[in-house]
Amino acid sequence: MRRLDSFLLLFSDQAEKSRERLSGNRYFGVISQHALVVITDLEPDDRLAIHLLASRFGSRQLALVGTTVMHAGRKKILTRRLLDQLGLDKVPVIQGSGGKGGAYPSIASSAAARTYADEGKGILSEEELLIAEQAALGSPDLSREIWRLLKAAKEKEIVFAVMAAPTDLVTVLKQYPDLKEKIGAVYIMGGWVEAFSADGAGAVQRFATYNWNMDPEAAKTLFEIEGIQTILFSSHIIKPTFGGGSINEGNYPDIINALRKAGQSMPSILEGFIAGESWDRHLIATIPTLGKIIGSFAGQQFTPADPLLAAAMIDNDRIIMETEKVSVRIAVNEVDFNRGYEVKVVPDASSSVEMVTRIDRARFEVLMVEVLDRLPTIVAMN
Repeated sequence: MRRLDSFLLLFSDQAEKSRERLSGNRYFGVISQHALVVITDLEPDDRLAIHLLASRFGSRQLALVGTTVMHAGRKKILTRRLLDQLGLDKVPVIQGSGGKGGAYPSIASSAAARTYADEGKGILSEEELLIAEQAALGSPDLSREIWRLLKAAKEKEIVFAVMAAPTDLVTVLKQYPDLKEKIGAVYIMGGWVEAFSADGAGAVQRFATYNWNMDPEAAKTLFEIEGIQTILFSSHIIKPTFGGGSINEGNYPDIINALRKAGQSMPSILEGFIAGESWDRHLIATIPTLGKIIGSFAGQQFTPADPLLAAAMIDNDRIIMETEKVSVRIAVNEVDFNRGYEVKVVPDASSSVEMVTRIDRARFEVLMVEVLDRLPTIVAMN
């Protein structure tokens, strides 16, 4: 038994070393001393982001993964399945806040997500789909587990990857504000798109995108809390950086080929393609103009939003090229129901929010291919 335990420990250490070769991170310091909490809505780009995080953070660092927004119970079932496929069966998956699509603000830009009902089809069996349909829409469990984790943690010990609305984290911090001292960093995907004002004056207006539109009050509150090191990835840098906001065979063939190769031995990647095609078809049907971006690549493309956040968590010393300290204010009483809630952003040298303004796109591409090439071996070692 001792020889077997020693072998398993060595195998685990080899996996950790494979992960460490991919990384460089100025925010974490010694990564192994931090616990990572991931908050996800498990859209197709979240699935890929979780694969990236699994390449660097094993069961030793991943404290929990929480699911949120519509049908959070169904998302929990699918997330549990995904983590099990990645060898992370010891990582808890906790259901968080959620509801039906009608419970969220009726912003036109989020209509596709609010009306999507095919999540899990082609992946789960008929019996599993039935169980998923009967799962609770939302739960206080995630907020409760975040509270327990922060309460027991050392100062600056917990790092959050927020790839969905920050509802459950904010619920805890509103009730227990001192627990913010336990947070080492919050990586958050959200932000805004920019448009010229309708009055023709030429002023730029910023409108929140999906994650913040789903719970603008929670997003507003999070950015009003001072002293939390926050690394913000805003939607407005995605399109100009990645030529329209789609990673596909036409513009990044090496990434797509690496995905296909990994899919030959990883069911989680194959199921990602299934989820992606279902989502893309629904997205184009709901917002036809997106067909010009996705085109013939439906099911074979992804938005780089959450994968970019995950890549930066792995290697932000090289992925993140420039940041700017800013104050972010979300005007929850000023909403354009076509575009979203208005966002005010001003430079602020004293702020703890670092907005990413420039990334190394070439390094992102290289990292994606490196991770996907190594991932089957890392998963086998988990």
